[in-house]
Amino acid sequence: MMRRKACTMSYRDLLSGTDVIHVGLVSGPAEALAAEDLGYDGVQVGGGVSALHEYAVQDGLITPAEVIEQVRRVRATTDMPIMADLDDMLGVPPYVRRYVRSAEDAGASAFVMEDIDCLGRWRWSGTTVGWDYQHQRMREAEAQADLVKAAVDARRNPDTVVIARTDAYITQSMDEALRRSELYVAAGADMVMIIGIDADTASQAAGLDVPLTGLVDFEEGRYDPVEHKRLVESGLRLLIYMNGLGSGYDGYAAAIRGLGQACAQIGGPSVPHATSIFARLDVPEMVMVHEKP
Repeated sequence: MMRRKACTMSYRDLLSGTDVIHVGLVSGPAEALAAEDLGYDGVQVGGGVSALHEYAVQDGLITPAEVIEQVRRVRATTDMPIMADLDDMLGVPPYVRRYVRSAEDAGASAFVMEDIDCLGRWRWSGTTVGWDYQHQRMREAEAQADLVKAAVDARRNPDTVVIARTDAYITQSMDEALRRSELYVAAGADMVMIIGIDADTASQAAGLDVPLTGLVDFEEGRYDPVEHKRLVESGLRLLIYMNGLGSGYDGYAAAIRGLGQACAQIGGPSVPHATSIFARLDVPEMVMVHEKP
């Protein structure tokens, strides 16, 4: 396939229009080129997907600096708008400043920062006498708003889009998600991402007066065009397609399928012991479906 002409727009440019913005989640240059050829408007270099595909480690065991290096590699390959997934940027204002500017220097024109205390998810439990990993451990809302302000103030380019993510809807309630979102908008966030929001609940956040970001997480072969049309028409302005984190594209599974054909010739097992990178690394929380409140 011939690659289409690469765009030179930023996310701010895309937001100046009226169309829904379609973003492909990628871990590196090859997937970014695929997103470009498939007609996506931009890409997000994801933290979790990069950790799994590039380093074969569990979600949360990748630093913002490593994600930024992936951004740099993607920028060397494509002129598409790049969004960086920077987690909580270690939750300290000096680090926030450092990572915002590093992401800009690497070629990102937008970044996502979340209100999960990423390092705080790992705590020693005296009850189980082991490390307790909880996927959602929320930072205080006011403290997170202060970090959002630090990120806004750290931008060298005022057109860099700051997307504030909250997981409060799936962990607490929509009311708490909206309360947090309002604090983040007041701190200067350009967009809000409420994890768990969909076509049925997007209208509840319409009063935030900033564009809303949604996630499209579908399994390969189970794409529902009717449901997707509802999502596009729901009022969400930017959609991030996350099939790279689901059971769709999985670099490990692709290698198992391809290289596995030669197992008999090299004396390997006839049946692979794992069918996905998630099973291979034993990461159940990565495939757990969270029930909405």
